[in-house]
Amino acid sequence: NKALEKGKASANVYIYSGLSYIQLGEQKKSEEIFDSLIDSDLIDAEKGYWYKALLYLKSNNAQKAKKELNHIIKNSLYNTQKARELLEEIN
Repeated sequence: NKALEKGKASANVYIYSGLSYIQLGEQKKSEEIFDSLIDSDLIDAEKGYWYKALLYLKSNNAQKAKKELNHIIKNSLYNTQKARELLEEIN
């Protein structure tokens, strides 16, 4: 969290932190962290969409997960093929 607060975090720090909050049951905080990653200028910022989709699936919010997965597919972002496969499973 200190690295995130200083604004000098790598994408991996955002991801690790967001996943940690998922495990703690703090979905809102996790979503905020993944949104921050998406809004960052980091080269791996697009990974935030993938992890948000996983967050929504874990939270039993299939509608939001589908939205994120479709966004990944439409824009050929990180894990496009996995997003297609996951979307097929959900539907």
